[in-house]
Amino acid sequence: MQLVWLVVLWLLGVVVSQMCPIEIEQCNYATSRQDTNDAVTETLVNVVSTIVGTPIEEGSERELYETVSTGLGINATSEGFVRFQEAVNEIAVASLQECSRPESERVSLDNVTDLAMTFHQLLNNSNITEAREVYGKLVCLLSLSQQPEVGSRKKRQDDESKNQKELDDFFDNLEGEILATIFGLQYTIINLDGMLHITRPTLAFVVDDTGSMGEEIASVQRLIRSFVRTERTNPVSYILTTFNDPEVGVPMKYRSDDLTELMALEAAVDALDADGGGDCPELGMNGTLNALSLSNPDSNIIILTDAEPKDINLTSVVIETAKILRNSIHLFLSNPSCGNTDPYVELANATNGIVVNSITDFEAFADFADAALTFQFEVTTGGSKRQVDDKCLRFVVSVFTVEVRILFMARNHTLNITIPDGNMTSLHINDSIGVYYDEQPQVGHYLVCSDSGEFEYALSAPTLLDLFVEYLDNESSSTQPPSAGTTTTVLITTSRLEEISLNSLLSLILIDTESGEETSSIPLVLCSGFLTGEIMIPNSLFQYQLRGTDMRGNMFEHMSNRLVTSTSPDERITTPLNCPSPQPSPTPSSTPTPSSSPTGHGAATGLTPVVTMCYFVATVALLILIM
Repeated sequence: MQLVWLVVLWLLGVVVSQMCPIEIEQCNYATSRQDTNDAVTETLVNVVSTIVGTPIEEGSERELYETVSTGLGINATSEGFVRFQEAVNEIAVASLQECSRPESERVSLDNVTDLAMTFHQLLNNSNITEAREVYGKLVCLLSLSQQPEVGSRKKRQDDESKNQKELDDFFDNLEGEILATIFGLQYTIINLDGMLHITRPTLAFVVDDTGSMGEEIASVQRLIRSFVRTERTNPVSYILTTFNDPEVGVPMKYRSDDLTELMALEAAVDALDADGGGDCPELGMNGTLNALSLSNPDSNIIILTDAEPKDINLTSVVIETAKILRNSIHLFLSNPSCGNTDPYVELANATNGIVVNSITDFEAFADFADAALTFQFEVTTGGSKRQVDDKCLRFVVSVFTVEVRILFMARNHTLNITIPDGNMTSLHINDSIGVYYDEQPQVGHYLVCSDSGEFEYALSAPTLLDLFVEYLDNESSSTQPPSAGTTTTVLITTSRLEEISLNSLLSLILIDTESGEETSSIPLVLCSGFLTGEIMIPNSLFQYQLRGTDMRGNMFEHMSNRLVTSTSPDERITTPLNCPSPQPSPTPSSTPTPSSSPTGHGAATGLTPVVTMCYFVATVALLILIM
């Protein structure tokens, strides 16, 4: 009988071990991922040390970001830190994928010239994602080509081949602007001429310039002139385009920090003239697509019209394009003279824009347009404009909230806004629009009440939280999800894990991008410094939302901007779970560097305690059985 119980105990240990949230191979992969992240960041530290001429000290992930940013003369911000973490993860995965290939299939020193050329071509075309993949391959190649016993840069250049020297030179000669782009330290793009420019938010005006829009165009002219003559701390871009029938104007883009371009914008604004149009419907969807063709990500587009669109068939194309760019489309509608303007309203609702039935209210129009220049309306389910029936609006700000901006739509209202510390401020709205903005919101509960009954509002409290998702099965990992209907383990990396409460329910929500509805919700657990759970891949385009509680007890929801779709097996790039990881090794440089490696909250630490205990029980039981 004792023998039977021992066998049962052994079987129980084995069964429980198989139920653990991460298998041994997946834990090994998590460890390899962290090692590769260290290799990527150490290479960055060495390159920046070469640029500034002094060693850069490593530390926590946040300290490393701040140190590198300072070394490159860039202001460190919370947004920049999130972009930095996303970039490191993308590069690390690309490096690990390359290093895990069989030696006969992976890149070698013979490929350095082609890889370097491809890297710069991708940058010149502003293809940052693919440029990071190539950079990751070069980091892998650098790690594999290092000889630990070899000393100085000069000795290695003398001893190694020409290709090795090209690899060394690639990293030694990287400019600070390129590093800032690749690692997301600041928003940058690179034009085809190879010149680096700061990516700035864009505000696009899509103007109906048909004959019935005379008074409205005068308001637009006044507004843009006011903008042009306003000195701004951060550079922005304006887009101006028109639509009529049967033609649409050519969109033009103007930078606020270029005097010549500002003068050209003023001239284009002065040339706006209300004329033509013929029948009522106009080509507004074509005009909006023209604006989107020049718009930067996370920007805003304002349509100004008084008539229905003639090209309604392009509505879905406009919505899809705007979602890809994470652009919000807003409608300023002036006394519709004819037709059905619902398709424009559909654009606003689908892209989290707003609809205002006024153009000639200059002050309200100016307040909104100015807000749109420095702010992106957060994508939420159910649209952005809501109505308050009980005179009060209540919402919660978490530690992840970057800022609070509320656009109120009401007439002759006074709104009293109470912040978490109990202080109150008032906002009076005379005609149609009022904007409340808090760029350093307090964590806690906000209360907004009206003294005049119902009001409409568009609330945005964008959250800052990096989510890097990988998909694991028993044999491999990938940053691309498997085919629809497949159940897979997700491994989620975030640099802000320490600020998330793991004592409360933490869920990963899958949101259908087209309908905005939740398709599934799964609980997440912590394993080896990563958040993990099992999901089934839907057969439609979707986004991830993280829902939980911060360490101060405030609930939060964070929607990832990335659009996700299933991947066919023949298109999917995978990394074996039992794979070697590139070890951090110094970039060839004459500048000495510290030997310490950064360690973060998300660092993998081998087997999870649950897995260890499971196998311990099984092993002890088996030993007792044998004895």
